[in-house]
Amino acid sequence: HDEMLDRTTNGSGWLKDHTLEELKMLSVGVNVKGFFPRQTIPTLREYFTWLKTTKLITNIELKTSYFEYEGIEEKLIAMVKEFGLEDQIWYSSFNHYTVARIKKLMPEAKCGLLTDTWLMNIGEYAASQGAASVNARTYFCAKEGVAAELHAHNIALQAWTPNDAEMMQELVDAGVDVLITNYPDIAAKVLGR
Repeated sequence: HDEMLDRTTNGSGWLKDHTLEELKMLSVGVNVKGFFPRQTIPTLREYFTWLKTTKLITNIELKTSYFEYEGIEEKLIAMVKEFGLEDQIWYSSFNHYTVARIKKLMPEAKCGLLTDTWLMNIGEYAASQGAASVNARTYFCAKEGVAAELHAHNIALQAWTPNDAEMMQELVDAGVDVLITNYPDIAAKVLGR
């Protein structure tokens, strides 16, 4: 999940500084309550092999905030096409240049602009970038008028990461379209499904 290994694995340092073999030795989710003690990092190819057997939609967040990884967008799009998953993959990044490169490579791609700050004229900006959604922190999503402004531009609002029922309900009431949460069971109850 992170560009550094320390928070979500039993390793440390930048992910980019480790080989695949080294990464496969790590256990992920060690700091998350309720996770099994040994979970390894799957490759994207392993994940796509499984995903192809489902009808699930996956949001791939490109972690290019610190390092841009030249060519990562081309490699990702090529693999998505190889597996025929164009309709099952959404793309997002805090690095909006990354999103622009995805849109240039695949204009029909569903892309989300990640943000953790207040942005003015967010609907106009997101529409100008060809975004399908803005994926923002809960406090920004709950602000009155944000969802309406985005919806006026046919842009969805996706909130991260509401993990309690009260906040989820507040976001739903504010017009948020998607809850990105660690607790889908709570979200299902809030949404009544």
